[in-house]
Amino acid sequence: NFVVQLMKLLPTDQEVAALQSYTGPKEELGTAERFLFELLCIPRLKPRLQCFVFILEFNARLHDLSENVEVFSYAIHDIKRCSKLHKVLEIVLAIGNYLNGQGPKGGAYGFKLEFLGKLADTKTADNKSSLLHYLVVPY
Repeated sequence: NFVVQLMKLLPTDQEVAALQSYTGPKEELGTAERFLFELLCIPRLKPRLQCFVFILEFNARLHDLSENVEVFSYAIHDIKRCSKLHKVLEIVLAIGNYLNGQGPKGGAYGFKLEFLGKLADTKTADNKSSLLHYLVVPY
C-alpha cells in the first residue's frame, strides 16, 4: 500500500530539525533530502496519512470484527439455550452459598465466572475427588 510506505518515509524528528535548520539553496540538496523537504511543507501530513490508512483498512477490519461478533452472538445464544449449563451454574451457586454459610460470602446472588476454574481445587475430605467431579457425574 502506497500510503503505508509513504508513512514509513516520513522524516524523524532529527531529520526535521536538520532540514528546518538548512538555509542553503534547495537545488544543492540530494533527491531524498528535497523529497523530505517537500513533505515538511504539507500541513499535518502524519495525521492525514493515518486517516488515509484507516479509511483504506476500514472495510477489512470491519469484516474481521463482524465475524468475531457473529461467533460471539452464536455462543451467547447457545449458552442461553443450554438448560444443563443453567442447572450446573445454579448448583455451583447453591453449593458455594452452603459452604460459605452465614459468613460474608454466604447468601450470594451470583459468582464470578473465574470461580469455575477453581471447582477442581475444592477437594473432598478424602482428597479423592473434587467439586468438579461431583458436578460432572450426574450430567
